[in-house]
Amino acid sequence: MIIAERAARVEAEAVAARALADLSCGDDGVPQRITDYRAAAAVAAALFASLLKGRGLYRPMVLLAWTSQVRAVTLTWIGVFMFLAGCVFVLKIGSTFSRGTIMSFAAIGLFGLVAHRIFWRRALQSGLASGKWSGRAITNVA
Repeated sequence: MIIAERAARVEAEAVAARALADLSCGDDGVPQRITDYRAAAAVAAALFASLLKGRGLYRPMVLLAWTSQVRAVTLTWIGVFMFLAGCVFVLKIGSTFSRGTIMSFAAIGLFGLVAHRIFWRRALQSGLASGKWSGRAITNVA
């Protein structure tokens, strides 16, 4: 379970970090509305990580299933952005966020999340192949 919790935390932090890198810059190159984008990144990361954690997609054996991982990550990521787009529409705060920045965050974030899953899959496969996580052998003497 330690691997699953670490994967969830690192993934949420990666999503938030990617949002900070995609900030909208003004003519002078200085980021504008940094708190708005930080808040959007935090909400997206929290929703995404909690949805995947709730579905059990951070368990080590599930991380090894490549096709289901990519499908789940893609659908969940798109679902989070659709939900947030609906919230932005209902609250009428669309002028606060740049559509280009949000779309680039969605695309680059999805790429980063899939790359992150590739990393964890390879780490788990190499650990299992080398016996790193095999545990101790127990002998029952009666």
